[in-house]
Amino acid sequence: GTVDAETKRFVEEFQWPLGAKTIDIARTRQGLLLSFVNAWKPTGPSEDKDIAIFFEDDIQVSPYFAKWYLEAHERFRYDASVCVFSAMRAQLRASDPNGEGELGNSLPADVEIF
Repeated sequence: GTVDAETKRFVEEFQWPLGAKTIDIARTRQGLLLSFVNAWKPTGPSEDKDIAIFFEDDIQVSPYFAKWYLEAHERFRYDASVCVFSAMRAQLRASDPNGEGELGNSLPADVEIF
């Protein structure tokens, strides 16, 4: 895909003091759903130690959110019945943007639904 030159320059020059920074530019336009699905993958054999938090660009969270999230993760990290913590309303759910039933029907075969 194409990337706005000013945005690309800003991201490349941005100094991230908390660890490695990786820039991944999609080859094609992904849309919102695939942007989330492809945004992050756990790395290496320490997958249970990797944590990701995704925020919409218009969300506000409490200053205590990170503390709550990390404590919840620590409490439930080995509980097989818990796989995600969400601040979304319970009635929201992924749906097929093409209206073809289940979400996986419109995703490429190599995309994992988790």
